[in-house]
Parts: sequence; structure tokens; C-alpha cells
Amino acid sequence: ASGAPPSSSHITSRLALRTLFPCNLNPLQTSLGLLICALVLFQPSACVSLLLSPSRSSCFAPRHLSPGHLIFRLERIRGGEEMSTKNVEVPGVKGGEDTFGIKYASTNEMWKAELGRADPTSADGWYGKGVKYWDGVDATVDGVLGGYGKVTDVDIKESCAFLLALQDRNLLSLSEPTRAVDCGAGIGRISEGMLCKMFTCVDLVEPVKHFLDRARELLGSKNAKNFYQVGLQDWTPEAESYDVIWVQWVIGHLTDDDFIAFFTRCRRGLKKGGIIVLKENVCKDGFLVDKEDSSVTRSDAYLTNLFKTGGVDIVHKEN
Repeated sequence: ASGAPPSSSHITSRLALRTLFPCNLNPLQTSLGLLICALVLFQPSACVSLLLSPSRSSCFAPRHLSPGHLIFRLERIRGGEEMSTKNVEVPGVKGGEDTFGIKYASTNEMWKAELGRADPTSADGWYGKGVKYWDGVDATVDGVLGGYGKVTDVDIKESCAFLLALQDRNLLSLSEPTRAVDCGAGIGRISEGMLCKMFTCVDLVEPVKHFLDRARELLGSKNAKNFYQVGLQDWTPEAESYDVIWVQWVIGHLTDDDFIAFFTRCRRGLKKGGIIVLKENVCKDGFLVDKEDSSVTRSDAYLTNLFKTGGVDIVHKEN
């Protein structure tokens, strides 16, 4: 998976949504944080719980922020209902820029530029360029974490604590045999460090071949079952099969349309009482397009409005 690992520091405070990312980013003067969000399946709707914690970017200097929790509820995505994900517009989101310094007035302008150059699935398209970038990265922890492999233990520890907290709050209910899937699995870092230790069976989804080959080597003697070489935009989980769908530092590779379609499919892949956990970089305002690895870092407002476009409302917030 792409993106930035968290730092070892942790600041606790009660925060308003508008002040969750008080940090500076050079050279683009944009703030970055780390978002952990859990989509919890209830009947007939679902909830999303968000935990924010310190992070650093693999491309820029370390940043710090104050963490908090948010919970969302899916209002329109229900069993059997199909959602249109074509021509998604994200209202209320400021413009953004890319790592070359090119500025965009809106998300539509950015996606028109990014997707209009070539078929997204082609070698020169949005998804093709992303896979090409990761094809050139070493299949090591340091490689998949952009040079910050030393923080993997902190990352795993915080993620374990988050899952346990969800269970303590009765937001996650496991059913035997327990099953999880690691989306954007890379070399299986999260599966090896956490998921295989907590669940009976673990599947991995990863489009980069040499990453997945390495994951098979590392996890061959463990309880990892299926290794799917496919991008998240093309992956469909088995219906009602997972207690936890873990999505970390990879969702920025999906277009807005595929973002919504992905979560719609994942919802159907959850067991009753299951959750989807999204752990992802966020920026303070608008968005930042990484031209090197073909990904977009979305702001909290961008993600919130994107979820709302898919029928998601904020119903709870705590530190």
C-alpha cells in the first residue's frame, strides 16, 4: 500500500472537525494527518468510525496532529440497492494542486486532467502509472513505507489498539471462524504483524506482482489463504464473508467514482457485525495529487463530502 506511516508521538485532545489537522507541510504549505476509519455494518444501515492520529509522509517531512474520533452512518447504501458512481461531483471542496505545483480550481478540473490523458487502465493511465511506480519499489517494509520502515511497529500497535477499542465499544462483533482481508496489502506487512494473529483466516489483495510474491513467501506457513493480484477498483469481495476489511494507505489510488463503488461492494462483503477500516493520509484543505505514484491525498472535507455523496452522514464525534 502507498502512503505515510505514523510517527511515534501521540497527542490527545478533544477537537472540532474543522481543527483536526493543525500542521504545516513544505513545500506545498498543506497539512497532512492520518485517518483511520471503520465502516461498521449494522442492519439496515452502517456506521463509520474515524480515528485520527499522528503521521508522516513518505514524500515530505514529518507532521503531527491531534487525534479524534468520528462516526458516520450509511443512509442510502442498503442491501440490494445499486448506486450510480458515474460523474461524481464533490461539493464544498476547495481546489488543490499536484506535486509539480499545478493548481486546480475543483476536483472535477483535476480528474478531467488526470483521466483525460489516457485510458485509466492503460500503461499511461491513472491506474497503470500507479502500478508502474510500485513495480519499481523494493519488496521490503522500508520500500512499501517509503523509507519509513522503522515506524511499522508503532503503526501495528496503534492499529491493534483501534480494533480492540471497536470491540470494547461493541462496534465490532466477530463470528467464528473469523476472517479478514488486507486491501492494498503490499508485502503482507499488516497481515503478518496483526491480521494473521487476530483472525482465523486472512486474504490479501494487491495489484503489484512482486509485492504479492513476497507476501506469499512471508505468509506461506501462516493462516493467509487467498492472494488476489488485482487493484481495488476491480476487486469484489465474497458476499457476507469478512469480519474486517482493512484498507490502509491505498485508497488514494482510487478515483472518486471507484472510491464509492469500492465501499459499496465492501459493504456487501461484510458479515453481520463486521467493519471496514480505512487508514489513510488526509490533508488540511482540498487535495494533493502525487504525480510520481499516481495517487490523491484528500482533505477531511473532501472525504466527508465523498462519503456523503455515497449516502454517509456524521452522527457522532469523540476524542
